[in-house]
Formats: sequence, C-alpha cells, structure tokens
Amino acid sequence: GASNIKLEDTDNGYDATQLNIQNGGRDFQITTPQDTIFVQGSTEAMRIDKDGLVGIGTSSPAELLHIADTSVGAAVGLRLENTEGHVNLLSNGGGFQFETEASGTVAVIDSSGNVGIGTDSPASISGGTSVHGTLTIGSSMAQS
Repeated sequence: GASNIKLEDTDNGYDATQLNIQNGGRDFQITTPQDTIFVQGSTEAMRIDKDGLVGIGTSSPAELLHIADTSVGAAVGLRLENTEGHVNLLSNGGGFQFETEASGTVAVIDSSGNVGIGTDSPASISGGTSVHGTLTIGSSMAQS
C-alpha cells in the first residue's frame, strides 16, 4: 500500500497538499493545488507552477523549462554531461554559445544574430554568417 501525509490549512479552507510514497517506496509524489516551491536557505531556488512549467531562478516560468540568472554579466547555461564529456549551452549578453569539453566554444550566435562557427566573434557578412575553417555544403566546399 501507499504511505500518505496530508497537510491541510483548515482555518482558511485551502485545499490540502499531499505527500505520497508509493510503489514499495520507489515513487515520491507531491500533490498540491498551487505551485510547488523549493527553497534553499531563504531563497527560492526552483518552482513548478500549477501549469507544470518549471522555473529555476525565476518565480514565474514562461516556458516548459525557464532558467534565469538576474546577476549582472551572468551567463545562464544548461550543461549536458556523461562519462565521455560535456556540452554547455550558454546565453550571455543577448547571444548564445555552444561549448564542448574538448574544444571550448565551437559556435556562437551573437546579439545581432550573426552566426560564428569556430569563432566566438562572428563578423557580419551577407546573411550574417562567419565561418573559420572548412565549410561543406552538399558537395561544394569553401575554405576561409
């Protein structure tokens, strides 16, 4: 059977929040009628709103996963990692960059929309793309 803890504010008539442990202790479920808020120390660290949107660093997530850092000059990132290495996706100053553990920054989209592959300072060329190295498109190859 399931173990269940029910927290209820009977004075104000609010719906109950429930904590359930099910499936032989392998599943932990929080059921709440409002947002689920995780607090670290005295600061909100993460929120799952009533619509299922997850906010890290924001109390009002606008997407399925919304990561925010309001520090001046802070890069907001997502790191994907396994035993082979990692990939970072970073946003800083209105731009976006892709990094790998082995190569560092491999591609950039700057705040003007210019795309750089193999450079972190793309120049504006026709179409806004700057490539350093070899670019192969179909069977055509261009060397910079």
